[in-house]
Amino acid sequence: MPAVVSGVGLEPLNAADRVYAADIAKQITAFSCRDIPSRDAIDPGHTSATLAPDDCFVNALDGVYLPDDAPLPRTMVCMQTDLVDDSDALLRHMVNVLEAWHVPQGERIGVVECIPYDSQNAMQALSEHGWEPWLYPMQDLLERGFPAQAGQRWLSTRYHPHLLAAAKGCSGTFIAVQPGYYDVKHNAVLRMGSRWTQTCIGQPDIPQPGPGFADPSVRFMYRDQIRKQVAPLYGMPGGR
Repeated sequence: MPAVVSGVGLEPLNAADRVYAADIAKQITAFSCRDIPSRDAIDPGHTSATLAPDDCFVNALDGVYLPDDAPLPRTMVCMQTDLVDDSDALLRHMVNVLEAWHVPQGERIGVVECIPYDSQNAMQALSEHGWEPWLYPMQDLLERGFPAQAGQRWLSTRYHPHLLAAAKGCSGTFIAVQPGYYDVKHNAVLRMGSRWTQTCIGQPDIPQPGPGFADPSVRFMYRDQIRKQVAPLYGMPGGR
């Protein structure tokens, strides 16, 4: 029976898990990783695992976003506190970045929620510093679509908001929390086409946002690549 593991992120792996994943990769029909460290950890010789895009591209992002004419804020943030030792330091850095970007006082800033209630502190910090936070709760993301439009600028700690916004052509900056885990994730997005800049908590020199994907149409190539890999599951040679 064919079996496929497609576009996974595995790092960080301990020694036992690395051996286990390497054994799986050798025995199944196809195994791909979305980041280089994961691929190299389980397959240093590059004989059983390949690099692939994230599986969110399986339908070329069709139906993922809110309509292009939806009235969305020009500046968006996605801040997480679940993997941060000092959430206050993260929020102070968020404010520093927005000030360095000269976001006007009173401007509406979209706040994307990926864990329910995880964005309340960010909302409060934005309000206290004179901006108008506007929440996009996780349920809305799932039911209505992701609030990214070309022309926006984003600040995100999270991987998928970085990926989806950059793929839409949005400019932005990412903050990699929990080194060894989230830096691997964000670097995978850079490999897939994002040109966002990176900033670190407490870093005094704040970069301006970098551009998104140079060619958003690459999503169709990624779609075909994913479908070709998983085609053996469905008895389809071409992946269509």
